[in-house]
Amino acid sequence: MSSSGTSGPSPVPHPPSVPPPSSSQVGQTPGGWGSRLWRRGLLLLITLAAISGGILWWWHSRVEVYTDNAYVVGNITPIASDISGQVVALFVDDNMIVQPGDPIAQIDPIPFQIQVDQAAV
Repeated sequence: MSSSGTSGPSPVPHPPSVPPPSSSQVGQTPGGWGSRLWRRGLLLLITLAAISGGILWWWHSRVEVYTDNAYVVGNITPIASDISGQVVALFVDDNMIVQPGDPIAQIDPIPFQIQVDQAAV
């Protein structure tokens, strides 16, 4: 057997060893401060949106009348006339505010005028 001067296969070079990432570096993106500011800005934006929504809801519910039992509190004053008769004119609308002494309705005067004329004879 003849030897050619080589003593076996040549060794394969190994890549340089890289240390494993530490626990503080896991999940961290490049530019750590930038991502923190981005998260804080997003959190601030969400917080401001929630506060603004709450204020708008409060403002709307403050001026809007609503009920879940179909009962609204109000002042209702019953009225009556000293005489009975047929109403020929109405001077107010529903829910209109009136003052004492304001005319509300006019009763037909013809039946009463007939009675006055008969009594005069």
